[in-house]
Amino acid sequence: VTPPLIDDNTGPNGNAKAEPLTFQIIRERSAKVGRANKVKFKLKCSDICSAAAVVQPLSSGLTFKPFKGKLARAKAGTRTMQVKIPSATLRAVRALLAGRTKVRLKFSVIVTDKAGLSSKPIAFSVKLTK
Repeated sequence: VTPPLIDDNTGPNGNAKAEPLTFQIIRERSAKVGRANKVKFKLKCSDICSAAAVVQPLSSGLTFKPFKGKLARAKAGTRTMQVKIPSATLRAVRALLAGRTKVRLKFSVIVTDKAGLSSKPIAFSVKLTK
């Protein structure tokens, strides 16, 4: 006989299980790179979290090594994540934009909760403009 399944929201040691982390990435579809050397977006978490982003080229004519950004672990709420574009990449982006070439970057963001569990990568792209 199989015992019935019961979800009493307790772990194996009798302590209450933590609520799963919920989060939302709030971003613009485009970002200006006039004088700025950063692309920004917001991360809203329901509990303590951190995040890491990897950025890759998505446009033809733009090649560079992927670069990374991090958002330190902090309490629940909405925070701004700024990913700094390396100088050499920024020069290449500005040159392409001056030649009226469309430039897009692909972001892959992983959010980590307070227990160290990571989300699946969330991918999105951002169009860069002058």
